[in-house]
Amino acid sequence: MLNHRLFSALSLNVVKYSKNHHHVQNCIFSSSSRSLLRDRNHEQFPFYFSHHCRNFHSSITLSSEKSGDGMVDHTSLGDFPFTQTQYLKAINRSVEYITEVLDEFYENETDYLEEKGIDMEVEGGHDGVVNIKITTRKSNGPLIFVISRQTPARELWLSSALSGPWHFKYDHVADDWICTREGFPKFWVRLQKELSQVLEKEIKFEKSN
Repeated sequence: MLNHRLFSALSLNVVKYSKNHHHVQNCIFSSSSRSLLRDRNHEQFPFYFSHHCRNFHSSITLSSEKSGDGMVDHTSLGDFPFTQTQYLKAINRSVEYITEVLDEFYENETDYLEEKGIDMEVEGGHDGVVNIKITTRKSNGPLIFVISRQTPARELWLSSALSGPWHFKYDHVADDWICTREGFPKFWVRLQKELSQVLEKEIKFEKSN
């Protein structure tokens, strides 16, 4: 297996060459392709793909609380002078962490994924958006999960193939994304639960603890 290391798509536009198509796309990795990327200074960066992975590490401990009526207490969100710079930093950190976890999962579970006939394609970039497409033997086409930033509202949105749309506000006290509709589950809890369900194996986000 070639050693490929994932470089964050926050700073790189990565080139994907599909085995069935010759056009170029922006993406993080795909199980059906591999290539190399050169930056403007012609320094060579390894291109990362599913089933051929290496991880770079990030870890943040999180917690959250509900108010007495069962809804999330947005005091820490509303009163905190959350600037656009701080918001974008939180979004970028979250997007980077998602790619890190997926990278490590594929490195550790290559044989399992091949045995189960599971293919995952993750596309993203510096725009605060990650598209996850998972195809299994049981699925009728790819199951799509989209994580995206919503700068005007300063929210993180999740479009889930299993449960539909979700909106999350950043809680600076808990250092977590809290559901604006129900308060719980938090973003990381929901993402972990639903990806694990589709993959039929737990994919662990430390932030869901």
